Amino acid sequence: MTNLDPKACPMRDAATQVLDRPVDGSHADVRADATQPAMAGHPVMTGQTIQARLLWFGETPCIPGARYLLTLGPHTVAARIGALEGRVSLPTMATETVRSLSLNEVGDATLQLERPIAPDLFAQGRVMGRFALIDPETLDRVAAGIALRERRNGGQSARETNLRSFAKAVSWRAVGSMDTTMMAYIFTRHIGTSLAIGGSEVLTKTVLYYLHERVWTRVRFGRR
Repeated sequence: MTNLDPKACPMRDAATQVLDRPVDGSHADVRADATQPAMAGHPVMTGQTIQARLLWFGETPCIPGARYLLTLGPHTVAARIGALEGRVSLPTMATETVRSLSLNEVGDATLQLERPIAPDLFAQGRVMGRFALIDPETLDRVAAGIALRERRNGGQSARETNLRSFAKAVSWRAVGSMDTTMMAYIFTRHIGTSLAIGGSEVLTKTVLYYLHERVWTRVRFGRR
């Protein structure tokens, strides 16, 4: 893309952008400087997990795991309620722990999107910082929301990588083997035997812990 001086093109004026390669994009897509991403002078969020504040006006309560359509400007993307951070008490603005949001309640929630979009934080850009949630079956609007911040790790539901699981296995076995060696010495009072017992379990239990960790990354129990 050719360089464009933002001072030479005031807000709401028309401008032509020339791209250096074919791009499949609509006229309403967000475009930003690749070396210094910014929209209206603020960083652009491009992740698939955002924390938002919702005003719920759907008849069916908002619960974790529920799926909706999120509309932001001209874009529509499938979204899932990842977690409810809490309900906001309007008189005090204090956050209360809840399991769901009911009609006319305000709460903070983590939204997991099917694909990345580029909203603004509402405090920085009100046009691209607000969105709506649509029931995919009835097409009724069930909530209005504003983007509070981006969560790149996806919260507690983010999957562990193989490398992270292996690193955790090694670090845990280092601690566990030291404990085993010390306990073996307490009972045997023989340093050679204690080191042999502690050293022999390092490899086998590292592999077992790694496999155990990878199995648990696929289990949804306890995730919100």
